[in-house]
Amino acid sequence: MNVLHYLMGLLHYLIVPLAFLSESPGFTRSFSVHEGDLAGGVQWLHLKMDWRGLSPLDAAMVGLFVWASLVQHRSFR
Repeated sequence: MNVLHYLMGLLHYLIVPLAFLSESPGFTRSFSVHEGDLAGGVQWLHLKMDWRGLSPLDAAMVGLFVWASLVQHRSFR
């Protein structure tokens, strides 16, 4: 049971930063493709990574998150 908790925690701490980055404004550039009658009016949303859209504050906050994650990991070994 402890191994399962460890793996779920590890997965959580790997996925959460990616989720934050994918939802942050300016980090992704979205465009949509309309398929017309073939898709029944469904709008498909495609995301592309745009690294130039990050501000220095965004980069600092990502660094702070990574640093805090490392400190927490070292504290509870």
